[in-house]
Amino acid sequence: GEAFLARELELTVAQRTEMLSAAERILNDPDLSDLFQPGGRAEAAVIGTSPRLPNLVINGRVDRLVVTPQRVLVIDFKT
Repeated sequence: GEAFLARELELTVAQRTEMLSAAERILNDPDLSDLFQPGGRAEAAVIGTSPRLPNLVINGRVDRLVVTPQRVLVIDFKT
């Protein structure tokens, strides 16, 4: 994270530090651990059809996709 943010020349050190801290809080939050478990994918492409509209193809990209034997999590963050 530090190396990525260091490339953003217009950010101050304080801004980069705060952004990195915010990202670490999310990644380490126990309530969000399901989103970041092994096997999860970032920026995952999704494509499919609906039984109601079989001739319509739905195509897009989501921020996180996690598939487990019990469930599928599709996460798209909005700001």
